[in-house]
Order: sequence, then structure tokens, then C-alpha cells
Amino acid sequence: LSGRQLQVLGGIVRGLQNKLIAYELGLSIRTVEAYRDQLLERLGARGTADAVRVAIAAGLIDGADLS
Repeated sequence: LSGRQLQVLGGIVRGLQNKLIAYELGLSIRTVEAYRDQLLERLGARGTADAVRVAIAAGLIDGADLS
């Protein structure tokens, strides 16, 4: 994943809506949606929960951070 995709993934893991992720990163909502779609495809995930599971298994995110 690219650096920006990892940033979007971090927002997703924190449970943020696309609008809030966009605001935090200084992007448009549409751009966040595009990054979200790209990272789901790259991770082979069918949805947000699946993406989080794959990211934890791949070591992209520390599962302890979700507590």
C-alpha cells in the first residue's frame, strides 16, 4: 500500500467516516473513497472489517491499537 492508502486505512481502523478522514488528511471525500477502494482491492478484502483483519494479519496495523 502507498503511504496515503495507509493513512486512509488508519482512519478506517479508527472507525472514522470518509468525511472525517478527508478532513484530517486535507483531501476531498471523493479522493478518500478512491483510496479506500484501491486499498480494499490491493488487500483482497470484500469490506472494511475484512480489510482490517487482513491489515492486522499482514502486520500493517498493530491489533493492540484497536483496544
